Amino acid sequence: MQQTGSNNASAEATPSSSDTNVAAAANLPALNLEILKVVKESQQQHGLRHSDYQRYRHYCSRRLRRLRKTMHVSCGTTKRFAKRDIQIEDLAQATDNKLLLIPLFLSERAWAFAMQLKQEANTEPRKKFHLMNRMRKAVRFARHIEALSQSPRCDARTKLEAQGYASLINGQFCFENQKWKDSLTHFVVAKNIYVKLSDALKGDDSQVYYSQKVDEIEPNIRYCNYKLGDKTAKKDLIDMKMKSGAGSELADAIDNLILETKEKQTATFSEVVWRNKITLQVKTEKVRVFLLNVQEYEKQIH
Repeated sequence: MQQTGSNNASAEATPSSSDTNVAAAANLPALNLEILKVVKESQQQHGLRHSDYQRYRHYCSRRLRRLRKTMHVSCGTTKRFAKRDIQIEDLAQATDNKLLLIPLFLSERAWAFAMQLKQEANTEPRKKFHLMNRMRKAVRFARHIEALSQSPRCDARTKLEAQGYASLINGQFCFENQKWKDSLTHFVVAKNIYVKLSDALKGDDSQVYYSQKVDEIEPNIRYCNYKLGDKTAKKDLIDMKMKSGAGSELADAIDNLILETKEKQTATFSEVVWRNKITLQVKTEKVRVFLLNVQEYEKQIH
């Protein structure tokens, strides 16, 4: 009996492994990951300066391979694959933010593949289905980053960055799926987060990334508003296209939008008044389009 009592006393005196982990985690520094800065720099340095999504996708694959090898979280062996996702528990003993980079570049790789398929879908429409599957995968990994950021190890900035990134990827997925209302909701959330981060980090080197991202999101928001029935958004979209040039992300969509609008106007444009006296019937299609363009140019000049 005495021996049992001494064993119980020693067991009470010895801390459990969970208590040890909590104590060790409390002594470790908070994890900080500037997601937008990492993404922007990686994209600009590895292909997206020239819209080369395939090159960027291959870079993401190489980066993931190096990260998994460094952090010892490989997916099985060379002979057998075993899925290995990063969990919140893995962050408890992490000494840097490299574990958070794994789901981030998984999402970026899936997104880059989707954008590559979008370029190829112009000549091969069947790739649209593959594109949507890649976007779903990007959304899943983006949500995973957001979930991981809720760990007590992550600081407030990382939490906001993860929420903004997840909202942005969700908005792009809904945009490609033509779910304008859902896309608008996600884009507005992402814009608000990046605006707050930009205001809170005035003077910081990374502030420019948030400002640029807000400018990139704005055309998407206006396009969604137009698709949802906001007729005043049409003029804003045309103005933005003229300022941004043909290389903007929404250039093709805006061109289609302008074409659709002109077709509707042409269908209802059947007569013209000459010198406020004579009304002439316009029957030729090319003449209708020409006169509509003249009216549009006069408005812009005015």
